[in-house]
Amino acid sequence: MSELLDRVASIASRLSPEAVRALAEEVGRLSSSEEARRLLSGVPTAAQRGLVAQLASAWEGTPDVTAEGLSLALISAQRAVETIAEAESIELIWTGPVSGDTHLRRTDQALFDVIGGAQRSITIATFAAYRAPRIAEELRSATARGVEVRLILESEEESGGLVSVEPLRAFDEAVPDAQVYFWPLARRERNPEGRHGTLHVKCAVADGTVAFISSANLTGSAMELNMELGVLIRGGEIPRRIERHFDGLVREGVLEGFRR
Repeated sequence: MSELLDRVASIASRLSPEAVRALAEEVGRLSSSEEARRLLSGVPTAAQRGLVAQLASAWEGTPDVTAEGLSLALISAQRAVETIAEAESIELIWTGPVSGDTHLRRTDQALFDVIGGAQRSITIATFAAYRAPRIAEELRSATARGVEVRLILESEEESGGLVSVEPLRAFDEAVPDAQVYFWPLARRERNPEGRHGTLHVKCAVADGTVAFISSANLTGSAMELNMELGVLIRGGEIPRRIERHFDGLVREGVLEGFRR
């Protein structure tokens, strides 16, 4: 029984609420654990298929659990995950000189935590990116486990010379399947002197539940040498609002797909 409960908890924490509810409905249509393998037929991705296969195997080993009972367990676990995610916590993140009374996590530690904990999606926005092999490797690992990566980057061309190294070069080879967006010059406002704005955002949002907002660019100096301050927000409405805001900017054409 404990193995089955572990598989239920894993699915509830790693799949989207919609996917968990759909799986629960499929389970409810079965007559018993003898039909558990039928669940695999409707799974869209390899990552999800592995989780559902583990659930099916555990259920086959626990035949006294009814389909109705397992369906209810999935829905209950998914609701529990949502309830926990709604409880907001805020942590200060700091890189630089440390005072005797301050003990804060570093910028790189927080960023790697966000990327490493992503299960479904991660959105990262930055002004500059270079000399960041560890970040690229963390993103490569995320895509390998089925996470959708979206990068919102300043463009060397669109920045008008403010960015001297194309940010995409830091990640293009490591995450070739990432969705990459930039802010077109034509969509940027200008002041009376004709100067345009820059894409100066630095943040990372995972699964709409965790947001890291920082002064740090994705560079080696920002991760290790600079004085940088940020906040890591878990749960609550803010991560979801940031993710939805970027969704809207893409949908409305304010951000355009990068042509590689």
